[in-house]
Amino acid sequence: MSDDISALMAEGHLAYLASPYSAPLPYIQSLRYSHAVEVAAELISRKILVFSPIVHSHPIAKCKPALGTDHLDWKLFNTVMMYRCDSLIVCRMDGWENSKGIAHEIKWFEFHGKPIYDLHPPTLLITKRDLCGND
Repeated sequence: MSDDISALMAEGHLAYLASPYSAPLPYIQSLRYSHAVEVAAELISRKILVFSPIVHSHPIAKCKPALGTDHLDWKLFNTVMMYRCDSLIVCRMDGWENSKGIAHEIKWFEFHGKPIYDLHPPTLLITKRDLCGND
């Protein structure tokens, strides 16, 4: 594990795990939810504490459909969580580049000067972005 991610394992550090969710077909949302659960579980087992808006919100929205499943439906809640989180981890699974939610989260963390990391899902390799946001 490299030094640039040691901050993610610091006591009390909480990272916001961004992953794509919205899709035209419900089964794709379910697959993305399942993948987010697996990634969050693996990171937590490695002592990287994360809050995943998808893992948190998907089952709640299933229980209470009126809450919705769109990024805008959860924007206020997620913004409060972004304030509480120390960094952002972008899970680069299929669809992340086109996610309006992830684009918003990246801009928010950049604006607030909080570190951003990229996670490659097949290997779970995490790399810290430079200050300019370049990979």
